[in-house]
Amino acid sequence: ARQVVATPSIVSPSSPSAIIQFISSERLRSTPLVEVVTTGSAGFAQDGHVPPSLSWNFRYRLPEGAPAGRGILRIIGTDLAGNTGRDEGGSLVVDSQPPRTEFQIGEPRFGSAPLFVRADTPITFSSQDDISVSTLTVVVSNAAVRVFRSTPDASSLIQTLSLHDVPDGPSTLSYFAEDHVGNIEPARTLPLTIDSIGPAARLVPSRNL
Repeated sequence: ARQVVATPSIVSPSSPSAIIQFISSERLRSTPLVEVVTTGSAGFAQDGHVPPSLSWNFRYRLPEGAPAGRGILRIIGTDLAGNTGRDEGGSLVVDSQPPRTEFQIGEPRFGSAPLFVRADTPITFSSQDDISVSTLTVVVSNAAVRVFRSTPDASSLIQTLSLHDVPDGPSTLSYFAEDHVGNIEPARTLPLTIDSIGPAARLVPSRNL
């Protein structure tokens, strides 16, 4: 087989199908077998052509529970003389897992439950994915929404923010990431209290003076 291409090149449970196109080096006597082989699993693609044919289009649909990873496109065909050929030159990425996001809180900060920070305390979010991270969304107290975007094909997205525009008092940050094929991380929350105003002191005269 030549010019083996899968479109799109990544499939996921939310975007589970792809078209596998290739050109056979000679006419085939019957429909070739097209497999997408991942670790411990293989899914088969279906064809709409009537042989003999040189140019082939197969539709692949991701099987339920298919493991994540890069799948090999295995093509097995038989020519008009009965010779069988095999090609494993193409690939298709299976991305079935959402990104994972962790956070790190800088200084100044105090305590843990409750956690106190200042408005200028840096909070760094790090999203990682097996294939690619698309966006990181941070929601502040169900109101202010901040969406950060990665560069194409980046497997990580790191973003540091501060809370200068958030008033003092208790607040909650909700955060989650999404990859390029629609796998969305379950949202998690970070409760904290913003305290950027210093204590006030006043002089009280003593009656004994």
